[in-house]
Amino acid sequence: MPTGPRLVVIGAPWADAGHLASIIAKADGRIVNGGATNWIAIAEGSSADFATNLIKSGALLVLDGKLASACIGTAT
Repeated sequence: MPTGPRLVVIGAPWADAGHLASIIAKADGRIVNGGATNWIAIAEGSSADFATNLIKSGALLVLDGKLASACIGTAT
């Protein structure tokens, strides 16, 4: 499981536009940056269990924030 306050969050590509924001909010995080899609975002949270909370809230995959550039084309 990735660690750190800033993570790449991947949700269901078939879900509606607000689904990923809802997942991040349920995990007590906030969106830092989004991509060209509504199912990949960079999120930040202060909990040590942020990555686990994202998965429990419905994220399909959570990656280390250092991969943000590769995932959505921006630096963190």
